Amino acid sequence: MKRTSYRLLAAVAFCLITRASLPAQGTFPAINTVDAESTKIVDQDRLGPSRTLFYSVTLQGYAAPNLLPDAEYSNFGLGIDPVQSPFVSAALGLHWLLPFNPWEFDASYLGLSCDVTFGRYLVHPFGKLFVRRVSLAPMVSLGAYVQPFGAKAAQGGAGAAQGGAGKEMFLVSCQPLRFFSGDGYYTMGAFDIVLDGHLKYGGWGVRLFDFSYFFY
Repeated sequence: MKRTSYRLLAAVAFCLITRASLPAQGTFPAINTVDAESTKIVDQDRLGPSRTLFYSVTLQGYAAPNLLPDAEYSNFGLGIDPVQSPFVSAALGLHWLLPFNPWEFDASYLGLSCDVTFGRYLVHPFGKLFVRRVSLAPMVSLGAYVQPFGAKAAQGGAGAAQGGAGKEMFLVSCQPLRFFSGDGYYTMGAFDIVLDGHLKYGGWGVRLFDFSYFFY
């Protein structure tokens, strides 16, 4: 009787130990059923060409009185980044530059930008600022904008300096503190140069915060 009891206890203990040593449900390691090349592609799904569409939101301000009213601006963008190269890559974006404080819908601009990223660097002095590992990904952007709303300003009239439908400008943005997290980019303290429709200097601006997130 004692021997039977010992066997039962040993069997129960073995079951408990075996169960404790197994991974929790849903945490079993994946079985490698593909070759190395396929595995490389799967590992890069989060970073590679399979996710190319992104949206962006920016908070910024400008000192360009002849082109942009004195206000706080938000810039909403929708773009495509088809290459996602770790070296040099280019993205195209559509933008809506909107003054929201004070609110001036007629002074908003629609634009098209080309954004060139100059590599991704895992070794940089800002890593301790982030909880997760990020890479430094500096960028230079050129955007062409047009003001589609508001009354058409008279040629050479008093309203020409204040803007109106058809006003054009260019934004050259330098973003040295731009970081890539795997799902998107985060920028702090970017600097803009504002040019008028004839590529003459019209002012400058600062982007307080800029983020873009890949959603497809």
